[in-house]
Amino acid sequence: MSQWVRVDDWDSGIHYSGQWVDSQINTGSGDGTDETYLQDAFQGTGHYMNPIDSSPSNLSFAFNGSAVALYGMFAALNASGDPIPSWECFIDGESIAANRAFGQFPWQSYCEKDGLDDGPHTLTANIRYKNFDIHNATAAAEFWLDFIQYIPSASAITSLLPSLPYFFVDSTDPRLQYQGDWEPFGTANMTLAANASFFLDFSGQSLAWYSLSTSSVLNTNETIFPDGIDILRAPTTCQYFVDGISPVHFTASTASITSTYNHISFQTSLLPPGQHNITVQCYAVGQPFTLDYLIIQSGTSLSENASTGTSTTSPSTSGPPIPRPSGNVDIGAIVGGIVGSTLLIILLIFFVLRHRIKR
Repeated sequence: MSQWVRVDDWDSGIHYSGQWVDSQINTGSGDGTDETYLQDAFQGTGHYMNPIDSSPSNLSFAFNGSAVALYGMFAALNASGDPIPSWECFIDGESIAANRAFGQFPWQSYCEKDGLDDGPHTLTANIRYKNFDIHNATAAAEFWLDFIQYIPSASAITSLLPSLPYFFVDSTDPRLQYQGDWEPFGTANMTLAANASFFLDFSGQSLAWYSLSTSSVLNTNETIFPDGIDILRAPTTCQYFVDGISPVHFTASTASITSTYNHISFQTSLLPPGQHNITVQCYAVGQPFTLDYLIIQSGTSLSENASTGTSTTSPSTSGPPIPRPSGNVDIGAIVGGIVGSTLLIILLIFFVLRHRIKR
């Protein structure tokens, strides 16, 4: 199955030219603009255009693969006639269609292209502003870049691994294993049941679970709550086990989240490189608990030997394995115990027979 890789906007593989400003949450310009947009941004980073004239800005990204997409957002217009960004994307110099709908859920790409010949390609984007005038520059709608996703060539993925830190796994991936009352919900998989659980074998050094926020849940289905919209319900409490070792408890609350995507319910600590498994179990469900997608860092994503899971349209009938104990069974101790018990019984029989003979 094809595997998407996510490349953050700060990645050195993306090359910028023109009127770009790089920004990171909590270190913005101080006017609140950066914080507003970066609360939704992947890794809390973004690149945006800050036009001072009508000249275009560009970006380029070279990759080996068969599909690619450019993601971000631009700010809503302040007034009619304000400068607005216009962009055109190219693959290997050939123009591809641009998407125009933004500021809504689910997140959409500026442009995307699949079905490419599996091999080396270059994505470029040219952005310029319409209606630009030096007198209205401060009213220009900001064009933000968040990340690029692409499907890498299978033949190149191993050699490119050091530069591919983030693997994107959608909630509908058939290799994910669900148990209990899960159901498709917009772009995600959702449960309101305390018996719901999840299991996955993966290779990597960390795993992050991304959920829908309250606004996304309500935008998807306003009748999700049987007693009407009630985001004041108690948060859902869950736990996860990595490799069967002590559970980590977390609260999957969406009530206080105003962003619409990239909401992390939990992220594991840094793990040793190699194969791992994770089990997620919820035991007190109030608000909807959703899985939109997973990000697996510094690995090869899902295990090639992972058990086949089920899609969100058909919940699994065989549940995920019970978390495995962290220790190994000490065979020597077991054998020693058996031998010791046998010798004790033989000695008891010997003393009883000896006593009878003396009598």
